[in-house]
Amino acid sequence: MDFAGSWKKKGPKRPSAGESKQQKRRRLYVEKVCEIRKQISIAKAEVDRLKENRKLTKRGRRNREILHKECRTLSITSLVGYIEKKKSSLRKLKKGFVRGNKLEEARLINQQFKDDTSRVYAGMRRVLANDQESERLKYVDPGKRDEQIEEKVFVNIEEARERVVESTRIPCLDDGERYKLLGVLESVRQEDKLVLECAAREYLRRLSVIWTSPLSDYNRVVTSNQFALPVLGYLMWTQQWPVMELKQIDREARKTVVESGGRHSCSSNALLYMPRGRGGRGLRSVEMEYKATKIKGAVRLHGNGDRALGMVMEFEEQAARMGRWSIFKEAAKCAEELGLELDLEHAQGIKKEVRRCQIEKLEDEIRNQRWQGRLVTTRLEDESLSADGCFWWLTEWKNFPSYTIAGLVELYEQLLPTRVYTSQKTHTSGEGEVRCRLCGKAPESVAHILSGCSALAQSKYLSRHDAALKVLFYELLYDEGFIDEIPPWYSPDKPKPVYESENVKAYWDVPIYADQQEVRCNRVDARIVNHMCKRVVTLEMSCPWVNNRTRKDEEKTLKYGPLRWELRQQFPGYEVKQYNIIMDALGGWSRELDVMMRELVGGRSTDVLRKMQRAVLSGTLNIARTFKLLPTRVYTSQKTHTSGEGEVRCRLCGKAPESVAHILSGCSALAQSKYLSRHDAALKVLFYELLYDEGFIDEIPPWYSPDKPKPVYESENVKAYWDVPIYADQQEVRCNRVDARIVNHMCKRVVTLEMSCPWVNNRTRKDEEKTLKYGPPRWELRQKFPGYEVKQYNIIMDALGGWSRELDVMMRELVGGRSTDVLRKMQRAALSGTLNIARTFKEFLPSETIAKEREVIAKEWIVCDYEQSKPLATCGKILLHDDREGDDESLSSMANSITFYSNTSIPTMLAIICGLGILVWLKRNKTAMVFYFFLNILWFIVSLIQVIIAFIAWVIWHFIRKLVETNCSQRGDTCHCSTDKEEPWPVHNCDDIRVIESCFLAILIMSAFGAIMTLSGSIIGCMGTCCAKPATANVVVVQLFFGYPMVVQQTTTQGYAAQFFYPGQQPYPAEPGKARAAGIVGILIGIVGLCNLVCGFIYIALGGKDGAGLWVGFPHMIIFVLGLVTWLLLSKGAFIAYLVLSILMDIVTTVFVIICLIAWLIWHLIRKVVESECEQVGSQCICNAEKKVPIPVDKCSHIKTIESCFACMTFVNILGVILLLASSIIGCMGTCCAKSETNVVVVQQPAMVMTTVTTQQQGQAPPEYPEKPGY
Repeated sequence: MDFAGSWKKKGPKRPSAGESKQQKRRRLYVEKVCEIRKQISIAKAEVDRLKENRKLTKRGRRNREILHKECRTLSITSLVGYIEKKKSSLRKLKKGFVRGNKLEEARLINQQFKDDTSRVYAGMRRVLANDQESERLKYVDPGKRDEQIEEKVFVNIEEARERVVESTRIPCLDDGERYKLLGVLESVRQEDKLVLECAAREYLRRLSVIWTSPLSDYNRVVTSNQFALPVLGYLMWTQQWPVMELKQIDREARKTVVESGGRHSCSSNALLYMPRGRGGRGLRSVEMEYKATKIKGAVRLHGNGDRALGMVMEFEEQAARMGRWSIFKEAAKCAEELGLELDLEHAQGIKKEVRRCQIEKLEDEIRNQRWQGRLVTTRLEDESLSADGCFWWLTEWKNFPSYTIAGLVELYEQLLPTRVYTSQKTHTSGEGEVRCRLCGKAPESVAHILSGCSALAQSKYLSRHDAALKVLFYELLYDEGFIDEIPPWYSPDKPKPVYESENVKAYWDVPIYADQQEVRCNRVDARIVNHMCKRVVTLEMSCPWVNNRTRKDEEKTLKYGPLRWELRQQFPGYEVKQYNIIMDALGGWSRELDVMMRELVGGRSTDVLRKMQRAVLSGTLNIARTFKLLPTRVYTSQKTHTSGEGEVRCRLCGKAPESVAHILSGCSALAQSKYLSRHDAALKVLFYELLYDEGFIDEIPPWYSPDKPKPVYESENVKAYWDVPIYADQQEVRCNRVDARIVNHMCKRVVTLEMSCPWVNNRTRKDEEKTLKYGPPRWELRQKFPGYEVKQYNIIMDALGGWSRELDVMMRELVGGRSTDVLRKMQRAALSGTLNIARTFKEFLPSETIAKEREVIAKEWIVCDYEQSKPLATCGKILLHDDREGDDESLSSMANSITFYSNTSIPTMLAIICGLGILVWLKRNKTAMVFYFFLNILWFIVSLIQVIIAFIAWVIWHFIRKLVETNCSQRGDTCHCSTDKEEPWPVHNCDDIRVIESCFLAILIMSAFGAIMTLSGSIIGCMGTCCAKPATANVVVVQLFFGYPMVVQQTTTQGYAAQFFYPGQQPYPAEPGKARAAGIVGILIGIVGLCNLVCGFIYIALGGKDGAGLWVGFPHMIIFVLGLVTWLLLSKGAFIAYLVLSILMDIVTTVFVIICLIAWLIWHLIRKVVESECEQVGSQCICNAEKKVPIPVDKCSHIKTIESCFACMTFVNILGVILLLASSIIGCMGTCCAKSETNVVVVQQPAMVMTTVTTQQQGQAPPEYPEKPGY
């Protein structure tokens, strides 16, 4: 039997004479669909013939001849591929037809809006009337307008009298009831709150309909302001609404716009309300309209001469004087917020003045937004810009769709997800990772992507350049008579290279060959030679960034100077003029371009500039959308040509070309994680339905539920298994793990389910593969259950949610009438998994140029968090840098060590410091005070480190607790998690995770408290030792025998000798010996610091960015300066600073030695790799190793230089640690630990000699004596 003729159907109708454009499109679509279905039917008939091995008929030969034109070989494999290819073409054709219908619908409704706005509003009212309950409505085409239903109205008073019934009774209002007066709800007073709620609901419903309609962006904004806002505006004159409620309504309105794709979620609110002529969207704010209405209402009330309104005015003025709410008072407050002085006596033109103040306020807000408002501010402040035409695309391009406007505004606000944006604005990536992913030469900013990336120069930039320039070139060709009709600006046609007539020649991108001199830049974009006018015009087009127009103009003029000279030599006596058409990437141009365009095309300059602006903006938006696409290597190699053609292997598995199909369904690196999650999410939808039919569950979970089925469900007659292997008795069965199976003893039936999500053109092959693979398990099941029907269902749904018709039949067999609903849920689950894979690939793609451990740790943690496929112990080991495999106790041991350290060291040291403090208090022991001072300084530093460690640990355990709450459950005395291997969590109780997290939080709080207390102790210790001031002296006076008093000794209140200074002596000088030692050690420390600075500057010059060497070198030089000051000036203040800084830098230098040693080991290993697997290619060091150099270097020899720098810093800073320890000891000996001195004072008297011995503290001068008269 031959099925080749099954496709033979009645063809489409022939075109009629009065066929419309829409009918023609549909007819062509049906013809193409019939042709493709015919080809698919022929191929299917041939596949069936080959499977059944039937004899080839005459019609079959004709079909094979047709197929030979498309397929090289007529095997089943090639024919199945051919069928899938044609099905793909059919889907594309259908998608294009549907899109064309939507565009046609949008064109018709926008034209209707232009012709008769009220008809569009009437259609929206019908949509609103059809659904009175929903708050989030979507626009539905109401179709042809229904015939008007004749309503009964009064034509004249006589007709009205006939309808009035004398017995009609008008009821009174009951308690709680309300009535409407002029559309406003009232009872005994106006219900302001209820009126606002009802009006706001209706306003948001209308906005929802408007922003889901096919209207263009301009028409959506106009409709929002004219159809939706009057719902609130009508009531604003008489209502008293709180401003916070109005702000909330504005938030809901912006949310509606965002959800419909009309703006970016992070877009500036001020830019949304700015007029379109100033770069905004032109939407009216409810809050701003309310305030403007109050101001205008107060002005109208005050200036109205009506007697009744005069009474109202007097009432409002009296209320304002008494401090109550008044419309005048509120208007004054609103005007003050706008910076406007409201004068009710002279309020002419108040409407324009209020609008001007609102715009100025919005502009100020935009100027204050340094990120989103930067480019708009640049536009507004650019004096050379043609301000009238800069935003024509917002005001004049009225058919622009909202998603296009939103995309361009997103570029103006610099919200394109570049590396600079994620690094400096959202802070979702490292600050150092800002180089462009396409060219790798400059920071990846919006300006770089749209106009400065070398990888896009010969593709996207060139297309945008040609699309804009050809608009002007076609106009000039039309003027010269070369073409009869100017193509539209969006036409894909390109100009011919040469146009020639008797008097004029025009060239498009043709080089000029010089005769007189060598001209390198000889390829202008276009030129026109007019022999009649003796004029040569050259055109040069460029689309730089917004702040680069002037420089690009000067560059073009200078670049083509030799070429203009050559043209003057070739055409003597001709006028040679070059026109630089500079229009930036966002559609702006200077005023000089306006003048040039008027010279070139005369009165059509405005229209030509608008078309060119549209072409430039379309090209820019295409570049931005291309940048957002999935950046696979096949895409960058074969589509954008931004990478080498050979670099196409997958960066995850390294086995196949990195295409979209490979990433979404064929990468082995994702097979046991992302693909498995998607597989299980889709299959469990069907499995739960079958469990529900068998009575195992009472309610079917939603398709997005994270719950997984249990491995075994068992009842009296039915058993169901989820991912449980089949143990064979009769023979060896390797593939014994089917996804799910149900054994029904009552029906004597065994059903096995196998799920797979292949690529779109691989469904048939995957179905055959599953059937063949699980043949032995089916035979084994027949042996186990003799007489039972064993049937396998292959649930094949591709990665993009498509399935075959066979799956529809299977689903009807399995779940009956619910098959459609089940398939839809499975499709949602599959598509969600696919989208998750794509996002994971774009966000967490392993970098070949950065092999830092912290990035690997972060990526592994994210994989653990998102995949939920690794044991949580593995995630914990990764986070805590424990690489030991198979050690389930590693995480607990690490946590225990940190906890033990925190719980033992902190209380012990705080107890010692507390004991020293008590000893100083009771005994006034100065030695104890010194130890108290030093321990407080040291433990303050230790407490700060402890705070950081405790905070990191708390964050880690907080995330682990979140995972445990969602993926783990308590089973007996162990905590089990939903992973590939049913491994227990290394804690017995899942609640212990919360306890550990709370412990670290407590340690964090106590450590912070300890840091504050030790800092206070350090300050007190310093005040009581080296920073203490001398006490006030007590004077002891002795009366001598000759009658003159003499001071024998001065003591302090504690009994110590007081200090005195000789004239010119420095107070409290340092001991010369200690000062000299401090100076010598300071010089040695200065040499260490100088070595650190030299190595640090070399490291920075070679690309280092962490400042290694500099942040210890500069403090060492400060210690060197303090030592010299102490030595030369004997300054005790400098000595104290020398001591404190030496102690601190001794600790810092010790840490730096450890860092330098680790860095030296890393760079030593890198140098070994470089010597074996790297080579110098031009000005770059190219490596073929798996791990790349952390810092990009130009020469391979720089690796050895960096290694030597770290080795030098390690050795030098070891000496520095010893020297700083010595300087700390010297400083302590020279300040607070200095010994007292003994001075002898000899007093000579006229009659006797008296010697007094006094004991003085360090730096004390001899006592002074009063002078006797006559001496």
